[in-house]
Amino acid sequence: VRAGMRGVGTAIEAFRTERGVLLIDFWEDGGGVSSPASQRWREKFGRVGRDPAFQYKTFEECYFPLTSPAAYLTTLPIDPFNDPSRSVGFGENEKGLAYIYFDNDVLDPNPANHDHGVEYYAPGGPGQVLYGAVPLKSEEFALLSVGPDRFIERTNGYSTIRGIPYNPTNGTNSIGDMVFRSSGIPG
Repeated sequence: VRAGMRGVGTAIEAFRTERGVLLIDFWEDGGGVSSPASQRWREKFGRVGRDPAFQYKTFEECYFPLTSPAAYLTTLPIDPFNDPSRSVGFGENEKGLAYIYFDNDVLDPNPANHDHGVEYYAPGGPGQVLYGAVPLKSEEFALLSVGPDRFIERTNGYSTIRGIPYNPTNGTNSIGDMVFRSSGIPG
């Protein structure tokens, strides 16, 4: 899984180098046709995939710009632990087979939400407070596999936290997600 994530990370970096922007994740979609995400889709992505003015319905949709017209990836990245027939802890419509892409993009019009909904990696979020997590840096992206427990969310008694790292020392039944960060910081 980690090797596959590194390969996808390399493709995203090549895309960013050529186009000068990150991909559009679930937290940037659904803002209408005048949203920065929709404008980026028109101007930088060549209208590949669905307009993010409307909410994405699968995890795969954010990767479409990596497959055409230039093939940074020849196939969409598949998370072997994900089951597209059920929710992994996001909204009902947010399902799919792919790794979950998220970023801390400076183009987000609402910096208060830290541009993503993976609490473990949000500044001042419960992951940082309770576990010493390192928040995503500006312009950093990450890929998340739901891991062997097959869920992204865990409740710790205080709140629900998305993105708690999987630790294999507790066996394959351990809770947690497998994370690749573009900065190389362990997830």
